[in-house]
Amino acid sequence: MAAFDLARIAARKLREGHSAERAQGYEAVAAAAAGLGFVIKLVQPGDPVLGTSDAKLLRDWLSIYVRNDVSSDQAAAYAAHELGHLELHQPQELCSGSDPDAGASRALSRVEAYGPRERRELQANVFAREFLLPRSLARQLFLVECKSAADIAQTLKLPYPLVRSQLLDSLLGPDIAEQSVDMVAPQQKRDESQWAAATFEGSALLLEAGPGSGKTRTLVMRIEHLLAQPTVTARDILALTFSNKAAGDLADRIAKAHPNAAAEMWTGTFHAFGLDLIRRYYDKLGLPNNVQLIDKAQAIELLEDRLPLMGLKHYHDLRNPDQGLVKILSAISRAKDELVDHEDFGRRASAALEVATGEKEIIAAERSCEAATVYRVYTETLREAGAVDFGDLVMLPALLIGRNDAVREQVAQRHSHVLVDEYQDVNRASARLLIELYRAGSRLWVVGDARQSLYRWRGASSANMAGFEADFAGGQRLPLGHNYRSTDHIVSLSRRFAADMRAGKNGLAYKAAAQRSEGGSTTKLLVGRNDDCEGELLAAEIKRLVEAGVPLAAQAVLAPTNGRLDIMAAALARQEIATTHLGSFFERDEVRDLLSILALLAEANGGALVRVAALREIRVGPQDIGTIVSAAHKDRIPLNALLERASTLPGMTSAGGQALERLGMQLKGLESHMSAFEVAASWLLDRSDYLRDIASEPGPEGSLARAALQALLGFLDQRELDGRLLTPARAIKRVRSAVLLADDRDLRDAALGADAAAVRMMTIHGAKGLEFSAVHVVGLHDQCLPGRFRRDDSPLPPGLVEPETREMHLEEEECLFFVAISRAEDHLRLYHNEIANVRSRKPSPFLARLGNLSRRELAVATAPSNSPIVQHKPVKTVQINIFDIRDYASCALRIAYRRYFGIHGRRHESPYLQTSGVLYTLVDRITEVAGPNVNSNMQAVLEEVWETRGPVGSGLAADYFAHASGRVSTLAQLASGFESPGFAHIELPINGGTLTVGAPLVRSTPKGTEIRFFDAGPVRSKTGNDQSAGILLSAARHAFGRQADATTAHMTDGGVVGFKRSEEKVADDLEEAGQILSAINSGTLPPNPSMRICGRCPHFVSCPSVGAIEPI
Repeated sequence: MAAFDLARIAARKLREGHSAERAQGYEAVAAAAAGLGFVIKLVQPGDPVLGTSDAKLLRDWLSIYVRNDVSSDQAAAYAAHELGHLELHQPQELCSGSDPDAGASRALSRVEAYGPRERRELQANVFAREFLLPRSLARQLFLVECKSAADIAQTLKLPYPLVRSQLLDSLLGPDIAEQSVDMVAPQQKRDESQWAAATFEGSALLLEAGPGSGKTRTLVMRIEHLLAQPTVTARDILALTFSNKAAGDLADRIAKAHPNAAAEMWTGTFHAFGLDLIRRYYDKLGLPNNVQLIDKAQAIELLEDRLPLMGLKHYHDLRNPDQGLVKILSAISRAKDELVDHEDFGRRASAALEVATGEKEIIAAERSCEAATVYRVYTETLREAGAVDFGDLVMLPALLIGRNDAVREQVAQRHSHVLVDEYQDVNRASARLLIELYRAGSRLWVVGDARQSLYRWRGASSANMAGFEADFAGGQRLPLGHNYRSTDHIVSLSRRFAADMRAGKNGLAYKAAAQRSEGGSTTKLLVGRNDDCEGELLAAEIKRLVEAGVPLAAQAVLAPTNGRLDIMAAALARQEIATTHLGSFFERDEVRDLLSILALLAEANGGALVRVAALREIRVGPQDIGTIVSAAHKDRIPLNALLERASTLPGMTSAGGQALERLGMQLKGLESHMSAFEVAASWLLDRSDYLRDIASEPGPEGSLARAALQALLGFLDQRELDGRLLTPARAIKRVRSAVLLADDRDLRDAALGADAAAVRMMTIHGAKGLEFSAVHVVGLHDQCLPGRFRRDDSPLPPGLVEPETREMHLEEEECLFFVAISRAEDHLRLYHNEIANVRSRKPSPFLARLGNLSRRELAVATAPSNSPIVQHKPVKTVQINIFDIRDYASCALRIAYRRYFGIHGRRHESPYLQTSGVLYTLVDRITEVAGPNVNSNMQAVLEEVWETRGPVGSGLAADYFAHASGRVSTLAQLASGFESPGFAHIELPINGGTLTVGAPLVRSTPKGTEIRFFDAGPVRSKTGNDQSAGILLSAARHAFGRQADATTAHMTDGGVVGFKRSEEKVADDLEEAGQILSAINSGTLPPNPSMRICGRCPHFVSCPSVGAIEPI
């Protein structure tokens, strides 16, 4: 059982034994202390008995001392915290007085696992909250008696932050059954191979440990062996893992037998250790003593505003400024894995450009040089902010230790015994860190399995296993020879597949023998005709295993990708099988509901209202939404400023006005400058019934919704680099960045409780290190596992990393398959299907290597999936424009938001995007300024538009204006010699109406009339041969005749491209335009979820809602 669950149960028992059910805070804690023979004493702050603490437990004096200058509410919280130490911890474990509950950056929370001391403090906090406001009482007061958090805090005389935290835990987190406390996993006997490894006396050991061999137990045995040596102290031991969870589990295991040693050992990830070294030696790295850590989303935000000032060509895109940054930052991260700093990167890129020949090679070298420029600016920006990123956490210490003899000796003396788990996943930077410590005298003990190497994309390679003896002179290797996890049948399959694995060349042969006597079942291969059939086979097999005595919680569905998980989770949901799958986190309804509340404060256009209006307590239809949105737009004021007087707006219905005013009262007092977490928690706990509905929702979907809200609140409770909490606007921007980066992996892990009756669903990467009675591996077809091989197109200079080859790709895919099948203890089921849409799929070639398997097929699904038909109230029109065409291709629902509600998009939120908006305006007004004086005319319009739409308040305003002026010069050059045609638009006839296209510029040539359209973005691969090209070509012919010569000029890169669209496709484009007009008139505008598109969409948090449903 988790230590925090034990803390909750201990708190409940103490409360039940010594305090009345609804006793107020100080009264309850004083009674409990008295029942234990202790007394609470109030003393002056700074009293010698307190020191710098707020409260202190002195067991020998039978007293709890609390500072006397705080309210009785806060004194109760302090005293309850000390009661937690009294009940949970040993006498020698002193309270540190720290506050692990305090918010931190999301980046930091990913790196820093709680150490033993911090875990004790957090346990005491959990104990205090559960004691002062037991879960059952919290739920009774909030759900049944409908008291708000503020009411509960006042009634029970407790601090509001404590009540808020406990309510959120009690309403959103899983409860724990007390009877599970004594459930203990059976202990396996120590075998000779484990003992030989644990007692190894040499300088360096590589322990090759296959699946189920007891490697973690052996690692613990190694630590216990070291602690038994008179010359070794706990502080000498450094234990490095690859996840915070693994580090925490290891520390907990040590703490059970050696609590004092666990508090002194350094246990954590490579990144956490690197951060510790950076904090120790910050001055030698040129960093401040309070160095901050940023994640990918923050890195994008740091660079986004500087991007137009870097003079980039290949990676500058006005439409999607972050798209190039994502690719460059990935290259920078990869370079840091190889210990290549910005100067080295720049030298390599310049050298590549000097010798480049041929257009393709020159472009690749130019991209590397642009990446080098970004790397340099990024490094400078990080230093200005006193920050580092994840790549720096290992690179900077490794370089420092390699270059500074004194530092290397100090670290090696401090950690004379270094232990490493999952050694096959170390990259060059991590390996260099270990090599330097070994060189300085540290003894090394590592455990790994070359056949489970999965992280080549971050520089990991099983080749580290092969080169162990070369990297660590005198090193030896030993195997663990048994498998205690799986049945003999499953171990035999694993051995058979491992025999021909490419990664096997980097380690010893896999000869593990199964040690279990249970039989399990024979592995089955289940083949569906399509995704629906595969899903039905999966559901049926899960149910069969449940009938055979394997509970849902003991079964896991593993997939190569999150996309395959989403498909299978939907199939299981149709069969009413509970799962732990949250899906795409930021697409979940409850997540977007809460983000929409924040967006109402953060985004003045009020677009989020279309989702908030659909909530049960509000229920406002599209007509009333359109009325208030139009009024806000007309008066140029934020929409939420109109909510409290919505009934007075012309055209507003009585019911709609009253509902919007209720919403206004809910939001009253919540401001855009407040913390996003404070806003969200206040709305949930004090202002609405939304959380009551979610907390009362039954079944697995209710559990998942609660888990998602809990994860979102944790995401919102983070700090900026300067220590400020996230505002609603910054939180939504951070969400968008996370979506574009697909950086929601840590949010997808549903906290449903270890005993929740639900099938575990995860990627194979996420399952590493876990085991389940029954494992279902889905998606075992070609192009999924093994996945499609794609050559790396990142802008890395040649020679920086070894180019990925098809053989290297297959090696890692084999490892992925090996990890998947070896998670199974008793039952293994393998699935694939034969058709994707109309294309056939081949089974994974890995399946044939397992030999003959029992096979079952399903050709027709009994409950096929159906895409929901999205129907909106139609708006009659006979005219559409080019933006409707483009939006329909990407996501038709955008048209609904713009045409039905008048919601055109969020305000530009950064200097870069504001500048881009100015440049788009200039392109739209090209016909106004064309002519002999186009350059001066355009500069005049630039100055005019800049005053109203430019980033005039930015500290870099002058730099941005210079950038805009440069783009305007490019635009003027492209327009030079051309004239306005004398009209602003072309009305192109289509079926049912007309299509409006902005007029081009024209000029006469000996060959006839030359037509030039303008685009703010860069030239793309499909430019001139896509649907937009077909429409523009038709517009040019309609206005100027079929012989007109038409091109499109692109402001971003100065390119000019002719139209290459075939006549057949041009005709199809016009026909489809008519169909789009018909769809708008019929109200059939479905969403097209795609994170690549959705993250940039102005309607992201509100989609796909359109207010409360009204009759069509």
